[in-house]
Amino acid sequence: MAAQGSARVFFRNVGIILGKSFAEPTITTVLPSAPPGEGRVTLQGFDLAGGGEPPPHTLIQPYYKYVLIGVATCTLLAGIAQIYMAVNWTETLTAAQASVFDTMGAVWKMGFGAFVGMLGGKAG
Repeated sequence: MAAQGSARVFFRNVGIILGKSFAEPTITTVLPSAPPGEGRVTLQGFDLAGGGEPPPHTLIQPYYKYVLIGVATCTLLAGIAQIYMAVNWTETLTAAQASVFDTMGAVWKMGFGAFVGMLGGKAG
C-alpha cells in the first residue's frame, strides 16, 4: 500500500516538474512534500528511503529547468536527425555518413538517459 502512495507522489512530482519547466522556466518552483504516511516505503518499521523525515519541499531552480529543456531539445533534434538520415540515405553510406548516423544515435540515447535521470533525481 505504501509503494502505491510512493509511486503516486513520484509521478505527481514528475508531472509538476515537466509542466513547470516548459511553462515557467524562469520562475523557481516548489514541489510540495508528501502528505504524512504517503511517499515513504517501509518494511517492518525500517525506512527504506534512508533515515529521517522527508524535507518539507524541493526547489526546482531556473537553471535546472534550462538544463532540462536543453537536454530535451538536443535529444529531440538528434532523434529527428537520425530518423531523417535513415529515411533519406538509401544508397550505401560513406564512412563520414555512417559516423554521423552513429553519433546522432548515441546523442539521443544519452540525452534520453540524462532526461530520465534528471527527472528521477529531482522527483524521487
